[in-house]
Amino acid sequence: MAKIGFLFDPSTVSRPCEYGDFPDLPAIRSMQAKRQWVVWRYEDHGKPKLDKVPYQPSTGFGASVSRPHNWGTYDQAVARAHRGHSDGGTFNGVGLVLAEQDGFTGIDLDNCRDPHTGELSPLAQEVVNLAETYCEVTPSETGLRLIAEGKIPAALKRDPIGVEMYGKGRYLTITGWHVEGTPTEIRPAEKTIALLRAAVERFDAEIAAKRAVEAPKPSGDGMASAALPTREEGGSPYFRNVNSAALANLSAWVPALFGSSARFQPGTQAYRVSSRSLGRQLEEDLSIAPNGIRDWGVADMGDARLGARTPIDLVMQFGEEREPIGAAGWLCRQMGRTPENFGWQADDGRGAVIAEALLTRNVIEAPDGTLADAETGEVLDTPDPNAGELPRELEKPPGLIGALADFICDTSRRPQRALAIGAALTIVGTLAGRHIAGPTGSGTHLYVVGLAPTGAGKDHALQQVLAAMAAAECTHFIGPGQFISMPAVINFLSRAPLSVCAMDEFGSFLKRINSRKASSFEGAISGVLRTAWGSSFKPMPTPEWAGKSAQVILAPALSIYGVSTAEEFYGAMEGGDTSNGVLNRLLVVETRKRPKDRSPRLDDPSFPAALVAALKAVPNRAGPMVFGQLQTPDHAPPVYRVPWGPGAQAEFSELVEEINDLCDGDVMAQAFYARVAETTVRIATILAIGCDASRPVVTLDALRWARGFAMWCARNLQRGGTEHIADSENQSTANAVRRAIREAGGRMKHRDLLRRLNHRVKNRDLHEVIRSLAEAEHVLVEKVTPEKGGPPTLWYSLL
Repeated sequence: MAKIGFLFDPSTVSRPCEYGDFPDLPAIRSMQAKRQWVVWRYEDHGKPKLDKVPYQPSTGFGASVSRPHNWGTYDQAVARAHRGHSDGGTFNGVGLVLAEQDGFTGIDLDNCRDPHTGELSPLAQEVVNLAETYCEVTPSETGLRLIAEGKIPAALKRDPIGVEMYGKGRYLTITGWHVEGTPTEIRPAEKTIALLRAAVERFDAEIAAKRAVEAPKPSGDGMASAALPTREEGGSPYFRNVNSAALANLSAWVPALFGSSARFQPGTQAYRVSSRSLGRQLEEDLSIAPNGIRDWGVADMGDARLGARTPIDLVMQFGEEREPIGAAGWLCRQMGRTPENFGWQADDGRGAVIAEALLTRNVIEAPDGTLADAETGEVLDTPDPNAGELPRELEKPPGLIGALADFICDTSRRPQRALAIGAALTIVGTLAGRHIAGPTGSGTHLYVVGLAPTGAGKDHALQQVLAAMAAAECTHFIGPGQFISMPAVINFLSRAPLSVCAMDEFGSFLKRINSRKASSFEGAISGVLRTAWGSSFKPMPTPEWAGKSAQVILAPALSIYGVSTAEEFYGAMEGGDTSNGVLNRLLVVETRKRPKDRSPRLDDPSFPAALVAALKAVPNRAGPMVFGQLQTPDHAPPVYRVPWGPGAQAEFSELVEEINDLCDGDVMAQAFYARVAETTVRIATILAIGCDASRPVVTLDALRWARGFAMWCARNLQRGGTEHIADSENQSTANAVRRAIREAGGRMKHRDLLRRLNHRVKNRDLHEVIRSLAEAEHVLVEKVTPEKGGPPTLWYSLL
């Protein structure tokens, strides 16, 4: 048999079938019926093997297996794969996401098949011979994949023997290359799963035996050292001393903890506790021996430490103590010793550190900076410092929007591409206001908010909005930079129904109108803004108050371009606005980049003649008479409705369905995503106008770009709201920690985090916050040890 583990070149693989012409098998049909498909392609990220990166069928942007709105139908995935990536690259196939409700388990056998002869490894051949469920060849032709009916209780992964099993949280690259002799249906595969678990158990037993041989001998005082790694490694010596003493004195505490369920085995001087006596439906028992403890019931079910446990672990899991300090104290009492005998210092402040250590991954750092898991040897990815920034495929919108964004960046000392695009959309959307409608009848006015750090160039885009209005000879469309009260907004819209307000320090404005101390007229501003946003070509009745009769504003089109820091903006948002519709009306364009100061690429800040002509063409498309009516408060100008291009309406319907599914019953999702579909059609209409002001058409490409941009803004808004808006002091501290790590590129040292927080949080309290974030899987804690020796460093990474 040829050597398994060769380098793989995807271009050399012959394909029995393509992703668009899968065989008509019951198993394939079962998977095709699920709305859980993605597309994928090979990408070289500098690892020994190429990564198979998933993408969304609807947009072609990156997909997440934890976000159902990133998935699509099989037909959508095939269509996207045929279209290719927006960067000109191709996709290599389609894949199925394993979800909680689909009833499938995915089983992978890696490096088990010779791609030239089809010969299988002994383990893979045993699996095929069982013939319990559908099996196919993987894209590399070096492995097998099975899809089984039912869900395994926990993931299982052993890279050294090439076995993986998942019930959720992964996607499967589906090839349709059915393995002859296996069923064509998806069926239960209990024997197959048992066979693979037995293989994993044999591997784990070999590792355990090797560790036992390499374990230190008992010390002179008769206390054995733990043969298996402890969860308190790197913490106080007190815990390690207690664990060692407890392993040397099993009879002092094991019967007290487990009673008659603990069966003593004279030959090995060990205790064994059956899974049944522990009240769990697992196949294997708990082994407690002088040279270490292993819970075989979880060792083959994806347990991070292969079932390795310490005495303190057992007390916390099966006893009445739930914290390391209490568990260690209980063991001391059972052994007739005091904590001080083992090096305890009262209130040594290590409780939070130890609790954090329970969730810490040990990592080795090579001299070149490469990180690898200390236990498995797996090379680890570091967080992408540009995660959350504007995706590359969205940086170049077509037509006038792209040209405006280029000009804004080229005249800036600190160019911010995302903010420039937001400004360009606001400019053209304003010039099209009141006289051009989208295919759904929506207007083109937007509330765009540009968020960037202090001194990062956000003011330039703000000023260019005003400059563009002047260049288009539409300064009469420019509105106030602030609104003091609700009557001020009403009075202004009554005089100027088409306008754009360029608002600096937008966060301060929000804070003022949202404050509990705000006057009734100040607090009512947000209500008027919400109403105006949705009043596309409709009459807008105004409130009535003493001395002011109600009136009707015809077809108001108020655009806003505001800028702020993220902290100021999110700090101004109160809980009420999260649910009453303020947030989801805002198109929040956020960047954490801080570009270096440079000389602008263009020496002349004046708008070029071609841009000026394109800008003027938008409000003047229907002639001078209509142009003269754009700012007439008592008369609505005639409206041109932009039509759909081929395929665009169907794409929009898919987006509406996606947003409905995302927001169904989820109040928090509604706060961020409820108006993404309408915002998308507004952006797509603006793009169409910028491509051809005389005969605009919302094309499929325009709608897809708009969809991607609107969803990117909504995701950043959700993330920002989650990281800033807090209901308690503890949540506020946790949010500050997450923001600090994200601003550092997604990964930072404990020491640097303390400095970034300016020591506002005590070290002990910070450990407790980190522990909570780690338990919630928001932060990954890593103890990084240099490969060539040296003190370990604690790192935190955002998940």
